[in-house]
Amino acid sequence: SDTTEKPWSHPNRETLEVGVPAAPVINQHPQVLQNFIDSILFDEKLIAPGEEGLMSVELANGILMSTLKDRTVEFPLDPDEYAELLAELIAKSENK
Repeated sequence: SDTTEKPWSHPNRETLEVGVPAAPVINQHPQVLQNFIDSILFDEKLIAPGEEGLMSVELANGILMSTLKDRTVEFPLDPDEYAELLAELIAKSENK
């Protein structure tokens, strides 16, 4: 402010250490796989439907396409355009 007597002042501050208990590591893959089996055998509702995974893959593909083409992309992605981009990347790749 133009009227302050202390132009370079700052509010009082204090550093506090806050303990956060570590969350237990839980491997949910066995549960998800068992649920998948149960959905086939017993028509149980899926915990993780495949559509959700497909949307995640399409989002990742869209990020890649947007970055490499330096432009925004729209969803759903044009599968032919993405296949063309993928073919270009494969053609330019080198065996390591």
